[in-house]
Amino acid sequence: MSQLQNFIWLSSQAFSAIVYLWYISVAILAFLVVAIIVTWPFGKIQHLGRLTWAFIPFALPLAALLCGTIFVQTGPVTPYILEWPVYIIYTLLILHIPVSIFLTIKSKDYRFITAALSLLSIWFLLMASFVSIMSITGDWL
Repeated sequence: MSQLQNFIWLSSQAFSAIVYLWYISVAILAFLVVAIIVTWPFGKIQHLGRLTWAFIPFALPLAALLCGTIFVQTGPVTPYILEWPVYIIYTLLILHIPVSIFLTIKSKDYRFITAALSLLSIWFLLMASFVSIMSITGDWL
């Protein structure tokens, strides 16, 4: 399997986990819809272009999937698996918290939307990390 096919397959597995846990996904999406309704109309927001900064945390799930694609364990499971790629995933999980807090504080007019988008991206990151760690260790459920 090529790396692109592996990336697409890992993405589909993460998406399947998101769909399987649909009740959490629906709650997060409902929070996002409420945030958009509360912030409406967007005319009162001074700099709507700054709202694009709220999508920065969505790069972290992609980075986790890329890490799972690059460091995939294709051979048999042995006790000598590299551990440091897993620490990259853990670092991404920890890094998400200060990035989300910083972006939420800096977004003056649309904090509610930024918080909802950060919550959605951490949900994506948790599922992407779950699948990527299984890919790196070669230990699948």
